[in-house]
Amino acid sequence: MKEFIDEDRKTSMEFYDIQDSITEDNIPPVIKNLKKLINKDRFYFDPYLLLADIFERIGKKDESEKIITDAYDRALELVTEKSGQWPEKLEWGWLENRHIIRTFVNMGLLYWKKNKTLEAYSLFQKLLETNPNDNAGVRYFMLAILEKMSEKEFNKRFDKGGYWDNEIDNWFDGKVKNHKKEFNNWLELYGE
Repeated sequence: MKEFIDEDRKTSMEFYDIQDSITEDNIPPVIKNLKKLINKDRFYFDPYLLLADIFERIGKKDESEKIITDAYDRALELVTEKSGQWPEKLEWGWLENRHIIRTFVNMGLLYWKKNKTLEAYSLFQKLLETNPNDNAGVRYFMLAILEKMSEKEFNKRFDKGGYWDNEIDNWFDGKVKNHKKEFNNWLELYGE
């Protein structure tokens, strides 16, 4: 398969309405509404990710991880061929693909948190191969894994309250040269 572009998900507007309605006082109905939305379209992943985030925030870590894993399994089913082969392109530039890419990133981060660095690295590598513009920033995660950083260390160093500043680019530019083999394709497109 050359390129994967998902369909326009009809439940996305309902999702944004639910997302915009969240307050500290209405978490139970939000959870219920997200579950309903998941049942309406099992292949639209933003409701899974928001539900997982809510469960994480209210201390239900196991439920959060299960939801991310379920979303990941369905995303794989959606984008891969029966043989398990990924498409050559799964690009962020298509709005329709962003919920899928976010799901794969979340699963990679979950692997990394659980010290399953090989699985995390492999998933991030697939994402970089299929989306070389790397809008999700998986190249940073890959380099951190190669540099033997834990997910916790990475976030402590680079998370500036929900965003990254120029420090991460400076770090990446300084360290990527030590891993030219792993980043060869990316460096040919954007580096040096």
